Amino acid sequence: MIKQYTDVPVVEIVMTAQEMALLVTKAKQIVKRSHPVVAVIGMKNMFCDMSYFDTLYDIELRTYYAGGDRSLRIAAEEAIEDGAD
Repeated sequence: MIKQYTDVPVVEIVMTAQEMALLVTKAKQIVKRSHPVVAVIGMKNMFCDMSYFDTLYDIELRTYYAGGDRSLRIAAEEAIEDGAD
């Protein structure tokens, strides 16, 4: 919205696959499960392509997007309700 309605310069930051891989690895260490359900929550334009993370890291990856009328809190609550580790 800032980009659309103002002249303020905006830089969109996208997490790299390497950064996401480090987070997924840390999540697996914390949960200590062989095949955990990992949820990532954020704005759609924040994430890299994570298509093969399930196979590469032996996880079930679920992505929950916020934006528009949907807050990060609502997305996180949905992830919890869906049983994410």
